[in-house]
Amino acid sequence: MLELAISVVVFLGLPAGMYIASQAKEEMKTGRKFFLLLEKILLFVILTLLMHAYSVPLVYRLGSYVVLGIILLGRPPPATTYTLLGIGLVAATITDQIFAWIAALMFLYGLVNGSLAYISFKQVSYPLLIATRIGFLVTSFLLILWKPF
Repeated sequence: MLELAISVVVFLGLPAGMYIASQAKEEMKTGRKFFLLLEKILLFVILTLLMHAYSVPLVYRLGSYVVLGIILLGRPPPATTYTLLGIGLVAATITDQIFAWIAALMFLYGLVNGSLAYISFKQVSYPLLIATRIGFLVTSFLLILWKPF
């Protein structure tokens, strides 16, 4: 049950990032390139920690890093990214320590992604921005509820 509460808190990083961006508009204009870089770094670190937690062989890790690098050359669609992050959060429940690290990194990713979303889509409503990323909550809720205890 604690995992469900944590997944909600992790998801709240997105609206928190939007709120921070709305309050610091001037800083967001100059910081956009750094947020894009930080977003990619956080995704890479999350994937690395998950693979380390599951002791994935080095050959598969290197292949995953190459694929992730190719994907990150562009900007992956938010709906897909957040759905995969939800699956990753459930996969991180292997140990409490890994779960805490992954949850914290995903919260930071939500802050960065929310800020970038606000910068990019000032004319779009907040509910629409959140709805495109709701796959995170749906995925993590379903997988945590079905997880054997």
